[in-house]
Amino acid sequence: MSGIDCCRLRVVAVYREETSRVADAFELLVDGEPGDVQPSDRHDMLSAGDELELGEFDAGTELTSRWVVPDEPREIRSHVVVPDAAFDIDYDANDGEVTVEHAGSDEIGADALDIVVEPTRIEPAGWDEYETVTEGDTTTVAVDGEACAGSDRDPIGVVLVYRANSAITHERIDD
Repeated sequence: MSGIDCCRLRVVAVYREETSRVADAFELLVDGEPGDVQPSDRHDMLSAGDELELGEFDAGTELTSRWVVPDEPREIRSHVVVPDAAFDIDYDANDGEVTVEHAGSDEIGADALDIVVEPTRIEPAGWDEYETVTEGDTTTVAVDGEACAGSDRDPIGVVLVYRANSAITHERIDD
């Protein structure tokens, strides 16, 4: 399978290649182990757009699709299931700050959640005052000064990043 789409922790694998292939040439892993559902369980051949419902997974679960032929399995794509959480983002240009508020749904360990303000911040900002980020929690990030040294551009977007590489949300703030 060449793509993985997520909707509220219900996960559907989607074959996106234009070339049809034998389904048993692919394996789906859940946290490094073969998943309960495999492409060959439902398909003999995979064609563009074929879907395979994988089930529901906890946030943080890593799903990997592998091509297992000829002899050496090769990872095609890996995806970490992100929490289902909403955030409100407010940019105050006068104060040079972005305020982010958890607006509902899943709680998230603060050490797994970063804020990236594009393109102004050198490093992602964290939720240092929290162990767990839950509905109503807020944090404010400076978008000028030392944390943004070397950038003379105004911020254009904010990305909330889960476990260093999976975006939960992206919002433009330059509108």
